[in-house]
Amino acid sequence: MMKFFLVSFCFLSLFFISCKQNIEKQAIPSDLLSRDTLILVLVDIHLADAMVTTSNLKDNEKRDFSYSCYKAVFEKYNIKKGRFDNSLKYYSRDPKYLDVIYEDVLVEMSELEGKSMVNDVFKDAANTSK
Repeated sequence: MMKFFLVSFCFLSLFFISCKQNIEKQAIPSDLLSRDTLILVLVDIHLADAMVTTSNLKDNEKRDFSYSCYKAVFEKYNIKKGRFDNSLKYYSRDPKYLDVIYEDVLVEMSELEGKSMVNDVFKDAANTSK
């Protein structure tokens, strides 16, 4: 009898695991951000967080500055905070897929850093040629 329950449990487990769909293969609900848009928003959110964290503002000023930065990001992409939160919640259901999204966020941020370094070199060159 115990063997029957064990075999049944194994088959049911395999059935449920095989039925679980990967978010990557699902159609994303229209009220959520696309993967590509989410990546761009996350890049800007993390840049905003870095600006707030590295600022020399007092705590209450940082809170206001943070709110302003987030508001500017959401306005840039013409989205509401709730839509961003719901999208992040949706993609978080599949941690492996969210990891892939964050790998792309890191790639975007690295490219921005590289562009910034190139711009700094050109600014320095322009300043020294004066």
